[in-house]
Amino acid sequence: MCENTNGCQAKNRYLQVSYGTTQSMVERVAAAQAAMGQVLALPEWSEPDFVSIQCTKYEVLLQVRGEKFGAAIAALLFDEPACADRYVRGDKQWTRWSGVHAGQALDVSTSWPLVERDLDPETLARGVAEGWAEAETDPTQIDWPARQADALIDFQVVDGRPVCPGPRTPVQRGRNQLGRWGENPMADAVVTAEHAGGRWLLMIERGDGQGWAVPGGAIEDGEQPIAASARELQEETGLDLPFGWRAALPVYVPDPRGSDEAWAITVPNSYELGQVEKLPTVTGADDARRAAWIRADSYQALADDLVGRFQGHVFPAHVQMLQGVLAGEEATRG
Repeated sequence: MCENTNGCQAKNRYLQVSYGTTQSMVERVAAAQAAMGQVLALPEWSEPDFVSIQCTKYEVLLQVRGEKFGAAIAALLFDEPACADRYVRGDKQWTRWSGVHAGQALDVSTSWPLVERDLDPETLARGVAEGWAEAETDPTQIDWPARQADALIDFQVVDGRPVCPGPRTPVQRGRNQLGRWGENPMADAVVTAEHAGGRWLLMIERGDGQGWAVPGGAIEDGEQPIAASARELQEETGLDLPFGWRAALPVYVPDPRGSDEAWAITVPNSYELGQVEKLPTVTGADDARRAAWIRADSYQALADDLVGRFQGHVFPAHVQMLQGVLAGEEATRG
């Protein structure tokens, strides 16, 4: 923990800034991007190895991880009057920095206890009955060597408890809202088409209110990722594409439903329809509120189209994944 305003040494320390709801989404995204640029330009910041912006309906979250956290960074970001909540995370706890303004001493006296969150009994019972949750409530009773052998991405187990291979989350113990302890294997369907002089991406509006995502969901026992992508696509949009998929490598996604002990790994398999005179008709079904083709010449174009047509936003877990997918395809097209 920092003891003065000269900064402190701490590996895997996170800075998360939440902008208030008084600005439009475009203004909030621009503010977060500007703040990120300023952070990376500061001499106090040494070799940042993780930077991301997550946009939700009500806020924009900026996350940065690196070797040093300097007071100048706190002064810069905490002086923004539009910010609602600001937290700095250490290895084992959340520390709240309150009442911080440029030039003031930092108050780091308030520590948050360990956050533990699991499925409530009713949701757990329903999840077990529907097959997406496991009944075991004690992770130390699970056969972890078997799960580690089958994992899409390697992970560690410490004292019988799984450790997320991605960035730390606000929930240290429990599954939060995911059904399985440890890795929750998913498959997504990244379906694109060329139409009317541009590229379009098939997306669905999630039924849980967490934004727009590409069709996808849990890989069933014994199911291959490509088969899962095709199945989820058909179930959620009505579009049937059983063959012709391009396989992808698994990636960690920062699912807001996850925790340090339960996380999502997805395989974003892709399908290119090529040039079409008319975009295929799609209809939201299953747990998708609706389905639509979104203009996606770039990630920014996609985000703008969602806001302009649906007042929507990208599901936080898919932001980085789609930024990478669309940037790669844009480079290929160029």
